[in-house]
Amino acid sequence: MKVKYEDKEEMMDILKDQTVRDLKKLLQNFCGLPSNKIKIFEYKPDYNQLDQLRSNIRSLHSYRWTEMDEIHIYPTETY
Repeated sequence: MKVKYEDKEEMMDILKDQTVRDLKKLLQNFCGLPSNKIKIFEYKPDYNQLDQLRSNIRSLHSYRWTEMDEIHIYPTETY
């Protein structure tokens, strides 16, 4: 899955059996932000839609991502 933060972009293997909290911990190395300062959004290009992943305890498989979907990271202060 493509992950974006500011001008950085990387393809990552995201395990869908983890929670949003687990994903934040994984992404903190990529973006350089502590996990409690990260807001994660899913981008669905089919719908041109950006939605925040709000529940830290929700499993990622429940989002039903496709190959084309992306993860966008924002610091908590900016969004």
